[in-house]
Amino acid sequence: MIKKANLQEVQLFDFFQVITNIDNHLKKADLETLKLKVVYDSDFVPAYASLDTAIEPVQNKAVTRKVWDTDKDRDQVLTGLRRHLKAQSSHPDPEVTEAGSALLEILNKYGKNIQRKALREETGIITNILQEYAKPENAPLVTLTNTNAWTDSLGSFNSELEAIFNDRTRAEALTEVGRAKAARHTMQRAFSKLVKTINSLAFIGGEAPYQALMDNINQEVKQAMTTVLLRKAAKEPKKTSK
Repeated sequence: MIKKANLQEVQLFDFFQVITNIDNHLKKADLETLKLKVVYDSDFVPAYASLDTAIEPVQNKAVTRKVWDTDKDRDQVLTGLRRHLKAQSSHPDPEVTEAGSALLEILNKYGKNIQRKALREETGIITNILQEYAKPENAPLVTLTNTNAWTDSLGSFNSELEAIFNDRTRAEALTEVGRAKAARHTMQRAFSKLVKTINSLAFIGGEAPYQALMDNINQEVKQAMTTVLLRKAAKEPKKTSK
């Protein structure tokens, strides 16, 4: 059985490498006999081709790479903000709990997958959220829940991307990053569908014919997630010995 298909935490270029490695394993397998050729040809192959094309400008153009990195940082802060507010909504102090719940409700009003919106739409949504948080009735709640650092950071990244929208010389980079994000989401869906198909066929007909392929995919995913954990650990502040 393939244990994990969700690679959302994996960085773009690592994600592309994992998918490339998995594609190589698939090409070596007898997909016709394994009854995987249809899902491979109809979903995986076109998604991989689109990702391959979309990732090139992000790799090779400095401006596009900068936009990608800024958007990635913004998405991470937005995810962190949501987690922070969820934690504050369960705070021992009832006033903090109420404040956290109110701020989380405002955030949820705009949806739980804001990061998957088109870049311009995501920027507009975040602007609206920050404007709501800045209202006189909400600003004290931001302070009470210690959310200022999150909103300040989110606002900084959002303003940086907003400035690019108004700079025609850099506008192409936004389009290219938008394509790369969309291609990644499509590839993730195709990979998840492939994994679901393999697991279903292995469950129905027995794992033996699929074992080698499943082992290879599990190993590729495991290595990618190990890289994610190592990068997270590297970003954590080092504890100083007393």
